[in-house]
Amino acid sequence: MSKNGTMTSNITNPALSLLSQQQIAQNQLQLRQLSQQQQKQFQQQQQTKSFTSQRSQEILNNLRIASTSESNPKSKEHKDPRDPLSILIPVNADPTDVLAARFSSWRAIIRSLLVYFREIVSVHDEIVRQQIRLQHAITFPFPAKDLDGELYQPLPVSSQNGAAGKANEEFQMAQKFFLPLGNGSVQDLPSVLLQFHGSSALNAQSTSKELSQNIIPRLEDLRRDLLVKIKEIKSLQSDFKTTVGREQQLTKQDLSLFYSSVGLAKSNPSELLPKNDPYLLKQQLDRQIKKQLTEENFLHDAFNNLQGSGKELEKVVFMEVQSALTVYARLLGQEAQAVFENLVTKLDSGILTKEPQFEWEAFVSKDPNFVDPNLPMRKHTDIVYKNQFDSLTLEVRSGYLERKSKYLKSYSKGFYVLTPTFLHEFKSPDLKKDPVPVMSLSLNDCSIGEHSRKDTKNPNTWHKFVLQAQQNGIMHRAHNWVFRAESYDLMMAWYSDLKKLTALPTPQARANIAAERKKQQSLLSSSDKRKTQLSVITGEDITSGAASMRSRNSMTADTLLSIPKDNPDVPYLSDAPREVVDDAADSVNASTTNVPSAETSQL
Repeated sequence: MSKNGTMTSNITNPALSLLSQQQIAQNQLQLRQLSQQQQKQFQQQQQTKSFTSQRSQEILNNLRIASTSESNPKSKEHKDPRDPLSILIPVNADPTDVLAARFSSWRAIIRSLLVYFREIVSVHDEIVRQQIRLQHAITFPFPAKDLDGELYQPLPVSSQNGAAGKANEEFQMAQKFFLPLGNGSVQDLPSVLLQFHGSSALNAQSTSKELSQNIIPRLEDLRRDLLVKIKEIKSLQSDFKTTVGREQQLTKQDLSLFYSSVGLAKSNPSELLPKNDPYLLKQQLDRQIKKQLTEENFLHDAFNNLQGSGKELEKVVFMEVQSALTVYARLLGQEAQAVFENLVTKLDSGILTKEPQFEWEAFVSKDPNFVDPNLPMRKHTDIVYKNQFDSLTLEVRSGYLERKSKYLKSYSKGFYVLTPTFLHEFKSPDLKKDPVPVMSLSLNDCSIGEHSRKDTKNPNTWHKFVLQAQQNGIMHRAHNWVFRAESYDLMMAWYSDLKKLTALPTPQARANIAAERKKQQSLLSSSDKRKTQLSVITGEDITSGAASMRSRNSMTADTLLSIPKDNPDVPYLSDAPREVVDDAADSVNASTTNVPSAETSQL
């Protein structure tokens, strides 16, 4: 049929046109339904995917639970307590054998503790012997105090001949050299060691006694009691032989029949038999469940009783072990505390904290063979004794003179010191080097003689004076001593002093003159010092001041004891030469006896 024919038929036949429109509308409806079905399928696929993912997550969780349940058998199954077939307690378990094995392990542990404690007792018994041995090894040469406060005398180590005497000698020397007991000195050391080893021996003995008499017997009794309890636990094995498993199978059968009857009553009630009535089967099922729960509860009570008794028994065992170890720790703590109190603390408060020179200083301070290091050295100015500054000890004048020899007619130079009692001649002015006089003339036996006149024409000539020594007894004959000085003024100073002193009757009277001379010299010395200081402050010429002071001093010294030249009582030697003066002295000597004096015998 051509295209034109078709069109013609459509136009010409209106019924065909109406059918075509209906067909088109139906097709569109079918398309919409198809699209809706496709959307539904897509949604169902998405839901299926989500369900699959949830299911896979549940499977993973179950796998994790299964993996963890391998270590914990009780976590293998998460049972619902409402399910009649879900039994929460083990049915085929053997708890009595397991519990008996556990307490058998406790018996093995207690046996190990007993072995250890017995060895501790043996060790502490040996410690007691060793501590006593160490006490005997304390042989310091000092007395020591034991724990009772009694003095302990160390015995000599060797018992050979002479050992006891040597020990006593060392003991006495040590007592002399070191500080006594109780001063934190070396002498405290044997007491500290003796008390430490004594307390250590007592503590070791106490530990051994406590373990052997209390701890070990209690553990042995506990171990025997555990053996009895293990037998009692094994005797409870019959309590766990139950019919819970068989009752569970019967419950399962009754539950299956009940489910079938309910389903049949809903689907095809005509075929339901009277004996399979859900009412009757439910009654039968409830009776079976109660019977199963009764057996299950009996088994549960057996578990509770066994586990409760095991818990209490293990509590007793654990407490006994704890008590034993607590006592042992306390004993060790007491031993450690004893070491700290009896050794460390005493050493720390004694010899360990002392200065290294502590004993030495005490030894030197009390021993008379040594000098106290704090004792200062004495000076001569610190010495004080009776008549130390008596005027008899002062000198009136000192200086160089020349004395004429008695036999050789020559002059010898010497250093002379005039005191209130004697005129001494020394070899030199250094009295430390030459302390013994060459000659000494007692002023009680002397009188002044003549002296030379002043030579104005020849001022550098020697000027002489004569000192007459009187006869003193039979052995000491008289003699005229001729002295000469370098200047007239110096000679007159000596002459004046000797004349003044020999005129006085007693040394004490002469000493007053010496004291007055000392006083005048002190005043002049202090005045000289003040003027020197003033000259330094004002800028005055020190040299000129010192020269004027020397001239005044010489003048004062000449006028103190000098005799005026116009005094008719003073004899003068003529201005003749020296030989004339010497002959005059010889004539005086010739008039005396030939008995030699003590003074002249020294020349």
